[in-house]
Amino acid sequence: MVSLTFYFENKWFTGIPFYYHQTNILIHMLTCAALIGFVLLAFRSRRLALLSGLIFAVQPAQVSAVSWIGGRTDSLCALLVILFAYALVLGVRASGIKRVGWIIASTAAFFLAAVTKEQIVALLPLVPFALKAFGSDDAKPDFKTYARLTAPYVLATVIFAALWLLYNTPLKALVQTPAMQMATAGQTAIYYTLLFVAPSGKWMHTLSLGSLKAVGWPCAVCGLILLCIYLAGACLLIRRNPKMGWILSFSALALLPVSNLIPLPSLLVAPYRAGVAGLGVAVLFAWIGLKLGRHLFLAVGGTAFLFWCSWLTIWGADQWKDPVTLFTRITIEDPYSIIARRNLGSYLLRIGKSQQSIYQMKTILGMLYRSDAWQQPQTAYQAFLTNNALGRRVVENQGNDVKPEGWLGELFSQLGFAEAKTNDFAA
Repeated sequence: MVSLTFYFENKWFTGIPFYYHQTNILIHMLTCAALIGFVLLAFRSRRLALLSGLIFAVQPAQVSAVSWIGGRTDSLCALLVILFAYALVLGVRASGIKRVGWIIASTAAFFLAAVTKEQIVALLPLVPFALKAFGSDDAKPDFKTYARLTAPYVLATVIFAALWLLYNTPLKALVQTPAMQMATAGQTAIYYTLLFVAPSGKWMHTLSLGSLKAVGWPCAVCGLILLCIYLAGACLLIRRNPKMGWILSFSALALLPVSNLIPLPSLLVAPYRAGVAGLGVAVLFAWIGLKLGRHLFLAVGGTAFLFWCSWLTIWGADQWKDPVTLFTRITIEDPYSIIARRNLGSYLLRIGKSQQSIYQMKTILGMLYRSDAWQQPQTAYQAFLTNNALGRRVVENQGNDVKPEGWLGELFSQLGFAEAKTNDFAA
């Protein structure tokens, strides 16, 4: 779907970036409007609907998905997912031919969302749950009713999976020991919680778990405890308030594929990966805010939080004005991000700032090797052959569509060109 939008834009705009950015902003605006409509339909509360839309509009987690042209994968997916949810609620509340029509529309939106971003297939369990959460209070659906409702979405998922396997080569995941995988999942839970609950420039520009890994096991354990609290809260909410339980399940399932509970093939975390989950988070925050807003102190705190998010969104969007500004900001906020330093080093070399480029590339090699072994060719090569963690660190940050030795080879070559430009031929 994203490729299709770029195809038409290339026809109309001939590669002028300004217009691609306007498309992203328009998509975000439409998503805000669709979210307001969905919440109004599902909860019949104008206050909740408008506050949900406002929170989502200025949610710092959405900045990279909207400001980055390539982030359209997530912003377009968010729009399609909320349309899927909107039509689904209309479908479970209708009957006869109207129900059929709305379910077909919802299934179509679900499939288009999947071919925009594959993690959306994890939302499939929301379909039968919607019958309980948003259906008629008098109705008591049986197994056949649940099965008939879910069948079109299962078929759409099967078709998507078949196409994905036919036209895509799956990347190998970053396999590690179960204990290390659980630790990574705990750190990931902490990261996405901070991104939404305590947003800041740091979490908006984090592309690695380095800062949280530096804290050690306490951070991982706290994250796993947090996951258990979320699970318990979801179970309680599903029983007491099925509608809000559905919203919480929406956010959890949207984050599940990128939670690192199962190994990922590339970047462990990124703010734009939480873009779709941010829809549900916005509704939950609005609901909690209206519940607590009766108290003056809490109302003032909530208003201050909204102003803070608005400022972060304006400031964060400005960081995307050019590559040097963006990647410099990421290296400041997330000094462990190898991909940001690599991109910054490449661009600095391109614009003739060779010394600064050399510094970034040497810093990367020091972070990867964690010693001076990279400074001598034979030693560098032997360290790569014997130290499995070195290759893992490359893939963890850069992805594995290029083999670690190929990626390292390119980095050493680029460093060599940068040193040649400074006439340091011995180096």
